[in-house]
Amino acid sequence: MAALVLASALTWGIAGPAGATSAAQVRARALSVSNLPAGWAVNHARAIPDCAQAATQGKGDARISVSYIDGQAPVLRETVEAGPSAKSVYRATLADLGRCRTVEITVGTQRLSGSVSPLPFSKFGSASTAYTVDIDDGGTTLGVDLVFFRTGSYFGTVSLATNGMPDVAQFRAFVKKAVAKL
Repeated sequence: MAALVLASALTWGIAGPAGATSAAQVRARALSVSNLPAGWAVNHARAIPDCAQAATQGKGDARISVSYIDGQAPVLRETVEAGPSAKSVYRATLADLGRCRTVEITVGTQRLSGSVSPLPFSKFGSASTAYTVDIDDGGTTLGVDLVFFRTGSYFGTVSLATNGMPDVAQFRAFVKKAVAKL
């Protein structure tokens, strides 16, 4: 259950195209259940991290987030932003994350902390940066892999969280599908 909440918490801001600024237009570009393997469903859990929260949404921008779960874990989350401020929101978010080495999150009444570090990962879109987050849940490691990417005039982030370490091949496939939809 902690992985479910954690994935929702650890997907920080992103951004997208100067003209397609309605939420409906941006949502049409995001991953849907039909893009995922059988067994995945919409995830309604949400949480907010203390570290590297998304920069404020730009004026005139549209930002959407979608989240999916396969049973109780893993949890996949994508955020896409489009609009005139998207590029600056993306840069501000990466600057914040670049200074972030630890993260704290509350799951129920339990306060969890972990480390943030760069993740060697394939390049996606015209630019991308990846991080991994490891959180100790009192003996259980929760892992989250995150990729921030830019393609055309869209910016986005995809995260995959699970107990233990995320499946890198599965994560790469999800990021590839997300970038292709933009």
